[in-house]
Amino acid sequence: MQELIQALVAKAGVTEEQAKKSIATVKEFIQAKLPPMMHGVIDNFLGSAAAHADDVVDATEKKEEDFISKAKNAASQAGDKIEDFAADAKDKATEFAKQAGDKMGEWAGKAEDMAEDAIDKLKGMFNGDKKEEEKK
Repeated sequence: MQELIQALVAKAGVTEEQAKKSIATVKEFIQAKLPPMMHGVIDNFLGSAAAHADDVVDATEKKEEDFISKAKNAASQAGDKIEDFAADAKDKATEFAKQAGDKMGEWAGKAEDMAEDAIDKLKGMFNGDKKEEEKK
């Protein structure tokens, strides 16, 4: 039945695998419409191409199921890794913010001390002038 497969490939513009699937589908359709005693005639007419087409369909469906299963598994693992990465990033950002807050607090305290020292010095400078004027 290679002739039929090649005819489907040439005329329908399908791949050989698609042609084999088509033959298997037609075989199943015809057999569903005929009494079981006629199934052998259909099998003989379509010959080994139909039987091989059934094998190809089964193998393709199995590969498709395997691929889908592997894709779902990979997506799940990727999702887990993304969640772990996001949790780690959150923890690091929280720690960074805490450290930045602590440093800013230290700097603010130092700035306050420096401002008080400057004010004291300015007061000393201006109060010193007033004391000299009062002495005169």
